[in-house]
Amino acid sequence: MNDTHPAISTIELMRILIDEEKLSFDESFKIVKETFAYEMVIKNNRKTPVQIDLEDQIPLSTQGDITVEQIEISKGMYDPKTGKLTWVYNLQPGDVKKITLSYSVKYPKATHVNVKKKMRAVNCPTFLKEIK
Repeated sequence: MNDTHPAISTIELMRILIDEEKLSFDESFKIVKETFAYEMVIKNNRKTPVQIDLEDQIPLSTQGDITVEQIEISKGMYDPKTGKLTWVYNLQPGDVKKITLSYSVKYPKATHVNVKKKMRAVNCPTFLKEIK
């Protein structure tokens, strides 16, 4: 599984914010600059059905003037206290599921926030459970 592909291009997000949401270029750029999007693809390569429990997390802010807002979680179950997201899928042989996860970080203009972007690649076949 590789979740490093952006779910929406930067240019397309800018177009939506400017044309549809009527934000200025500067406001749109600020949002795009601090928006994170991932697409995760899960595929059952086995010959039997499997249940896949997938977990991820949206960052949490401990400061009131810094907010993290979820944008898209592809029908995942979200726990606002921990930021934990959970998806449970039963996949038949050959089934593919795409999950989009995106969130934005908003903070006052004068505040410096170090939001670290990491590329992630995950390959964990041990979380598969065969369905009987």
